[in-house]
Amino acid sequence: MADVNQTIFERWFSRKHVGVARPQLIVGIRRGHFVRKYQHHTFLDGSSEQVGSIYGESPRSPWWPKWTPTEDYQFVPAVRSVELHKSLQNNGLMNATISIDNTGVDPRIGVMGRLFRIFKKGALSPYWGYRAHGRPSQGITPDTRWFEKLDSEAQITVWEGYGDGIGTTKTFTGLIDGPIDMTSQPAVMTINARDFGQMLTDAFVFGNNKSPQVHPPVTFVDRRSSDNTEAVSGGASASSERPGFPATNVSDLHSSTAWESDGHPDRNVTEWVEIHLPRGRYETFYMFPQYAGMEMFLSIYARGTSPKMDGSSIPTNAWVNTGLGDVPGAHGGFPYIKRWENIDADAHHRTMNHTFILGENSTLRLSFRNLGASTDADGNRTYRAGVKRLAGVKRTQKAEVAKKHWILVDDPSDIVRIVLRWAGFREWEVENYGWRLKKPITFHQGDKLIDMIQRMATYGAFTFFMGDPTSHDLSTGVPIFRYNHARAGAPILMVTATDADLLTAASAKVDKGAQANVIRARGKRSKHGRMLGEDTTRRFQALYFPPWYRNGRTSGKLRHEVMYDNLLDSNEQCMVACCLIAFQMALASAEVVVQLAGYPAFDIDDQVAVMDRGTGTNSRVYIVERSSTHTTGKEATWRMTLTGGLLDTPDVQEVVRDLNRAITAASAEEA
Repeated sequence: MADVNQTIFERWFSRKHVGVARPQLIVGIRRGHFVRKYQHHTFLDGSSEQVGSIYGESPRSPWWPKWTPTEDYQFVPAVRSVELHKSLQNNGLMNATISIDNTGVDPRIGVMGRLFRIFKKGALSPYWGYRAHGRPSQGITPDTRWFEKLDSEAQITVWEGYGDGIGTTKTFTGLIDGPIDMTSQPAVMTINARDFGQMLTDAFVFGNNKSPQVHPPVTFVDRRSSDNTEAVSGGASASSERPGFPATNVSDLHSSTAWESDGHPDRNVTEWVEIHLPRGRYETFYMFPQYAGMEMFLSIYARGTSPKMDGSSIPTNAWVNTGLGDVPGAHGGFPYIKRWENIDADAHHRTMNHTFILGENSTLRLSFRNLGASTDADGNRTYRAGVKRLAGVKRTQKAEVAKKHWILVDDPSDIVRIVLRWAGFREWEVENYGWRLKKPITFHQGDKLIDMIQRMATYGAFTFFMGDPTSHDLSTGVPIFRYNHARAGAPILMVTATDADLLTAASAKVDKGAQANVIRARGKRSKHGRMLGEDTTRRFQALYFPPWYRNGRTSGKLRHEVMYDNLLDSNEQCMVACCLIAFQMALASAEVVVQLAGYPAFDIDDQVAVMDRGTGTNSRVYIVERSSTHTTGKEATWRMTLTGGLLDTPDVQEVVRDLNRAITAASAEEA
């Protein structure tokens, strides 16, 4: 749910919206423009984040457009009403329709110093008082405050709430871009605007809408898969060595040999083994342990000129210290950068959690505690550390990265972050997928920025929408990209709307006529794929029988649904697509519409509990559409309408379980 201050909540919850809790509406407008260049990108809270790597572009000064106001807000007089609407069906963007009395007011001082006002009908019109060459004069002079302002792509912002300033919050900010409708009798002007999400929906992946360093088509690739790798190991030494098991054994190519430490009567002794690395870039290392269950610490000693960690310089000829502490024990006392509580017995490439640029002869050291059980020469039990194979993984970038101007990312969600930066946003909430890109993803100049985001949403069963702007003066809204909250069990904050909160009767609808009983998703071509009827092309495919069919809640009539998407490159991804189709059908089969007093904390992709006796509704509702109408005057009102699907139905609950299992399987396949 969106952040709303306590004052607004208390006045909304009081249900007595008069006096200090009277609905309040303010509309302001100001001109501005986007400054598009290479520049340091900071979030509005002052923080910054390095997102992806674009060949030829400095990570500290990426290409992006910065929204820059060129004047202060001018508050619009005589606002009649504001209607706001956003829906997941409209890419999660918000539209605003603002109706105002088209009358300018000029204060004048008359006789005896008395203040009076002159009302100028039509003075807010874009061309009021303008006279082209050869045209007769109307005898009026353009109002410089409003001339050609309301027909421009100016920023328009709406504050709504209850009572005074502390009871209001910013509910909309965007650019005027729709028709400006005007009537003479009465003199009313209607302004149409969209939020800053139009920077995504109106911009193609072409020209300076993206980084000029990126050549079309735009291709995103996993950073690790863009590298050539080489296992390097040498100069091995250890804290101690068992006779016949020297440290140099970790650098040979034979898993039949190993380094082992001296034996100890106690497991909680520290032993270490280290190798020296050649100059290069490192993110992972390869290790094959002799014993399972040991506690392990990773330490790096940086040598050479200007070593770096994650792009920042670190001290040379020193242990890298990230603040995690020192390795314990008699053979410890030096910093570690990562700890494993319990390692298994398998050989693995293990991540360092950082990217290092190291000089010649730098050191990779592994320290061990909770040592493995062994026997000494007399057959007595003892405890040792042991490693069969240890190597650093030196990484060098493939030549085609520069040749093809690929964009390197660490998590698929980085693609969304880069797109949002290209659109000029300085606030966002973007969740990680938690796995890496399996294959490159390519976009073409005929795609729009929003197409890139929606494609990534499909890729991971995510939802994208524009959250309301924050209180910061430069906020252009908060793009939100996250796992669909309809699948969440219990939301972090649950607000219950009962009969007493509803201004009008709730309306509900149950319609299962559009539910398919057999759902198939077909992906890209694969020689191991399946054909389907007359379609003889072999493709990845999944077949899904939704719960309303397999549990006998239908008459048995077969209704087929087949979806094609070349982005689906595994059977597991196809099953996710099948479950998503069924999930949308289940949500659409039982909907409710409720109207209540305006409360901007409710947002799309949120859940709200609704209890209404008249329709028998007692369920969480997943909000897919939110509309509000705020009118001024003596009988000022602020009404909000929420539309959503019922989550607490058998169909939805069972599909969610299937969907979660499918996503888990697809995530494992991706990893």
